[in-house]
Amino acid sequence: MSYSKSLTAELTAARLPSDIAPRLGAIAAACQDHEPFVVHLLSDSELAALEGCRLIERGPSGASAVGDSGYRLTRRGWEVVALLWYDRGPQAREPGPVIPAG
Repeated sequence: MSYSKSLTAELTAARLPSDIAPRLGAIAAACQDHEPFVVHLLSDSELAALEGCRLIERGPSGASAVGDSGYRLTRRGWEVVALLWYDRGPQAREPGPVIPAG
């Protein structure tokens, strides 16, 4: 998959492993409000890579019955996902990510 120069530059700056980049949309959907379920979608090394790139952060679980902690996208993570979404073109623009305020 080829990306625009701006997205390629951002993914390079984030040092994001190339095998994770195509899955960022699904990862974004799984990483809202400190979801604990993401641990079932990603390996420990993938979670560590995303944390190391500052694209996700760990915090108290949004569903404590499932797990004590969970993950959510950081502001930077949302920005990278938005770049990826726009990079895919008009056919992929419904509904699209909403970058949370704050």
